[in-house]
Amino acid sequence: MGDAVVVVDPASGISAEQFASWWAADEQARMLGVASVRAVISRAYGAEVLDWVVIPRAVNLASSAVYDMVKRLVTRGRPAGSVETAVE
Repeated sequence: MGDAVVVVDPASGISAEQFASWWAADEQARMLGVASVRAVISRAYGAEVLDWVVIPRAVNLASSAVYDMVKRLVTRGRPAGSVETAVE
């Protein structure tokens, strides 16, 4: 089983560290794995350094379940009245 990787766009106003802390604070998310932040040079995004949140998957988890968890954490974590952040 591979890692689940969440790429946090700096333009979203959410840092990878902030997202990883939301993950760590959520009991359901923690059961899926421990999130860690890794800096990665991405050629797909113009050879820039991006922070990725990596969650080692200990169980066979559908990508839709990871997506749903990410969307729930971002929706709950962003400040009230802020611009909606897209989760893709």
